[in-house]
Amino acid sequence: MILSDPARLSLCRHMVNEAITTSDLARRANMTRPQVSRHLAKLRSAGLLTSERSGRNVYHRVDVNHLMHIGVELLRVIVR
Repeated sequence: MILSDPARLSLCRHMVNEAITTSDLARRANMTRPQVSRHLAKLRSAGLLTSERSGRNVYHRVDVNHLMHIGVELLRVIVR
């Protein structure tokens, strides 16, 4: 699963309550910008992120609605 990687899970924890730039994520997670960018690309391809450009910055945020939907669907599969 996409969130089984500890680094991606950590990044999501930073983005769940606020929109944040790649540079700020790198500082908070003690990672390089290229590392963060690779993880963000995987999260984006899974549909777990929203990104919005404001001037030169791109702000990323976890798409909580999509994440909740995945959780509900996963629970349904497990319960069957």
